[in-house]
Amino acid sequence: MIVDWPDISKEDTEKITMGRVRPSFTMFLNNMTMAPNDYNCLEIGTSTGVNALTMLKVDFINLTVIDPYLDNQHEETIMRNRLKPYADRVTIIKDTSNNAVDLFKDHEFDYIYIDGRHDYQGVMEDLENWFPKLKPTGLFAGHDFNLEGVFTAVNDFMIKKDKKVYGVVQLGSQKVPRCWNLEQCCDWWAWA
Repeated sequence: MIVDWPDISKEDTEKITMGRVRPSFTMFLNNMTMAPNDYNCLEIGTSTGVNALTMLKVDFINLTVIDPYLDNQHEETIMRNRLKPYADRVTIIKDTSNNAVDLFKDHEFDYIYIDGRHDYQGVMEDLENWFPKLKPTGLFAGHDFNLEGVFTAVNDFMIKKDKKVYGVVQLGSQKVPRCWNLEQCCDWWAWA
């Protein structure tokens, strides 16, 4: 389902994402920007669109976002407002990731970021469903690596795929050096 675009200025979006680039997206950009391409990225679990907005600030990123917005019209409205200035490069799918997976062919995305369900089963379903949609040179990533369900599912999946997973995480009261924002300290990523 494609959504309508409420009014918001591009200048207002600049204030929202200051200093919120995820470590996995930085890794992706550092490794992918050598080739003059447009890149197809996917975010599962968009919430209010802050991470999506950060990605869309990179001119050569085309982004698909998936979120069912179950009983949360307010978050959906905020997300639409934030992403409106980038309507030509973003596709919004209001559905579950399990339902949306069949809309895409295998090897379609350069970067897939998972931040949907956080229970073991939900994360594992997203990993199994969406890994085939990643290009052979792509980066598979996600958020909330500090949560047990996410951490365990990601590690179990990557062991099964014989892939090395990297992550930045804060567990308990341990401080991560130079990490001023816990949001930025919970990413995981693995190359396809």
